[in-house]
Amino acid sequence: MSREWTEQQLNAINARGGSVLVSAAAGSGKTAVLVERVIRLITDADHPIDADRLLVVTFTRDAAAEMKQRIAKSLSDLLCDDPFNAQLLRQSKLLYSASICTIDSFCGDLVRDYFHMLGVSADYRIADQSELELLKAAAMDSAMEDFYNSDSDGFTALLDAFAGKGGDRNLRETVLKIHGFLETQPFPGQWLDDMLQSYGERSVTASIWGKIIIQYASPAVSHCINLCENSISLLQEADEKLRDKLVPIIEEDLVWLQILQEKLYGENWDAIVTAVHSFSAKQLRAPRGYKDDPYKLSVAANRDNVKETVKRLQQYFCRTEDEARAELGELQELVGVLFALTRHYIEQLDALKRKKNVLTFSRTSTTCRTSSSTACRKTRRTSLRWATLSSASTASVRQSRSFSSAERKATPVMTRTIPFSRPLLFSIRISGAAPRCATRSTSSFHG
Repeated sequence: MSREWTEQQLNAINARGGSVLVSAAAGSGKTAVLVERVIRLITDADHPIDADRLLVVTFTRDAAAEMKQRIAKSLSDLLCDDPFNAQLLRQSKLLYSASICTIDSFCGDLVRDYFHMLGVSADYRIADQSELELLKAAAMDSAMEDFYNSDSDGFTALLDAFAGKGGDRNLRETVLKIHGFLETQPFPGQWLDDMLQSYGERSVTASIWGKIIIQYASPAVSHCINLCENSISLLQEADEKLRDKLVPIIEEDLVWLQILQEKLYGENWDAIVTAVHSFSAKQLRAPRGYKDDPYKLSVAANRDNVKETVKRLQQYFCRTEDEARAELGELQELVGVLFALTRHYIEQLDALKRKKNVLTFSRTSTTCRTSSSTACRKTRRTSLRWATLSSASTASVRQSRSFSSAERKATPVMTRTIPFSRPLLFSIRISGAAPRCATRSTSSFHG
């Protein structure tokens, strides 16, 4: 008996000619929809796609096995009704070589297929965690020893900056954290170069730190303005004696906040610093007999919130333009040595991995990302994009245009491609928060 599909499910199953974004609640049939979509694609009367030309990426091996099992069962049911159908028989055989796997497995297969172009051995293996920890420790010891032997003033200053009770342990841990982050980047060397260069910005407001602080400060000031306006609105309902006493103080705060907001929009660092530190909070004294008045208590709570927010802003805007730039210059020298140490550590670790003929899952993903444009450019491709993700409370399906390169990079979904003899036909995107192993490889294989 055939399943009854909802209109939204049928839209996802039959959509063609572009990208498809699917958002659905848990248990709403996302897997069943994908299975049916695959079945209809490989059994299409006019333009059938062979099963081994599709790629279905899941987060776990169990999910991949279940997906392949469901597709195989659907094909088997169709063959029961039409046992001599050549197309169905062909697809049943091709299904055994179909790429229905995790992202780690797919990246590993891609590296093995193009090992001669990627500078890795064809018989490499994935290092287990205990072995990898030993390699990291050996690489760190080697890198640190080389820098100790260099006896450079820069490295000595770096050691002083990270000095603690554990000796150089803080520095070692920092290098490992940076390396862990770089494993998520498609071009780690370029990221280090760009980050180091950002310390040399001529304007604090143009630096990434200045932008972050201003981006935090703007909504914080807007929140304070709302609190003041709310307090004034509340006082309009209070007794005249209380209103006349408190409204002028709140209005004075409001004027100051609006001026500060204008300074933030102007992005003149010194002007912002001066404005932030010019705040003078007058004491909010209520008339006699209004100490426990509910309007007074509400206004006082709002004003305490404003004062705490301003206090935090004063901590962030604690340097003038010249002072901040001088500090960034000093940090640039330290960060330059830190990044040099990190690069050397990575070189030592890669050398040990090559000696042991091992790679890591993250390394295979990075290798695929950085080399896909070279290795995969020679073929045209199609892709089936799928992920079992936490999803919205209601099911919805929409057909959309093809995504630009920038949009692909900004969309936290799994996306993988394999060679195919036809242009891009379709894709499925399941919205949600992808695990780290998935987001590391986002926007890696768009040919």
